[in-house]
Amino acid sequence: MIYPETILIIWVNIMKFDKNKNHAELLKELSELKDKYQKLREKMNETGDPGYSEQMYHYLFEYANDAIFISDVEKHNFIDVNNHACTNLGYTKEELLKLTFDDIKGSRESYSDIIRTLMDTGSVVCEVIHKRKDGSLMPVEISSRLISLQGKKVFQSFVRDITNRKKMEIEKDRLIQTMNEWSKEINCLHSLSELANNKDLTIKELLENAVNLLPQSSLYPDITCARIIYNDEIYSREGFDFTSIQQSADLYVHKEKVGSVEIFYPDNPGPGILFDNTIKMEKELIDSVSNLLSRTIERILSIEAEKRQLKLSDILNMIYKVLILPNSTFEDIAHIILEGARKITGSKFGFASILDPDTGINNGHTYHKMLDSLCMVKDGDK
Repeated sequence: MIYPETILIIWVNIMKFDKNKNHAELLKELSELKDKYQKLREKMNETGDPGYSEQMYHYLFEYANDAIFISDVEKHNFIDVNNHACTNLGYTKEELLKLTFDDIKGSRESYSDIIRTLMDTGSVVCEVIHKRKDGSLMPVEISSRLISLQGKKVFQSFVRDITNRKKMEIEKDRLIQTMNEWSKEINCLHSLSELANNKDLTIKELLENAVNLLPQSSLYPDITCARIIYNDEIYSREGFDFTSIQQSADLYVHKEKVGSVEIFYPDNPGPGILFDNTIKMEKELIDSVSNLLSRTIERILSIEAEKRQLKLSDILNMIYKVLILPNSTFEDIAHIILEGARKITGSKFGFASILDPDTGINNGHTYHKMLDSLCMVKDGDK
């Protein structure tokens, strides 16, 4: 004899809708289920036949979308299973009824906590791994209740294969990781682009900023190091660590290799850190940064060359003005040349000398002045 409450519990569990269906599809399915249930109830009331109740139970049990297990509370062996349970696990019904929870468990995780919760609260919903007959694993969601069946306490479990859901969750996590990576890369390139637009920026300032920005754009910024080499000058942050896991991109100025951009990852990154996908994604960033830096360096060099040309034009103009003055001396010319040379080179010291055309003597007109400035003794040091 099957009790009505058992039939109703099975019916309610069958009405677990597919989360991927839209609102209209769910309403339609719910309406169809209500109609079927109402017709079954009416027919059972009309006939008054207990056997019809048995027939309805059998129909709901065997043709449910989920696998259904009825199991013993103490021994944990299966008392009854439906067709879906057999199909999912690859056993015949006779084979499955000889097994227990532990025989289909696909992980080392104990079921003791799940069973304790089920006994204490009367129901539990959890996710576990089941092992099929062929040894393959299947992630499942279990909805279990403690019910009374013909006067005996049993576990009634509805088990749903969630393989596709897990695949979607993994794909979702991968997409989120990719989007986060892209966001960091965009921020890095945006910051470097803003630096590149600064016309007063020097190559040293550009590369120092770039070597600080690169680790921040990595998926693992706390354990990633960056290094930039330009014309044998090395730029890196404090605490830089050279490792075997690295990737790089070359710097080119007017098609000539002048250095490289390098990213280093720790040899032993720790648990939960996977570099395979990260390295592939970040290689594109390094290439983009290298191209941007190469173009910016070319522009800075061009601006610096233009500035030097303007300075040189100014200096030549100053010298010309001195030369055409009727009272200019060689010493005046030497001072003008020295001042111009200092502007071009940025040097604080130096002297200019001129060969006297009459005597052929090399006159260091500004030499003594330079020595005076170098050897000047302060009043307090006399």
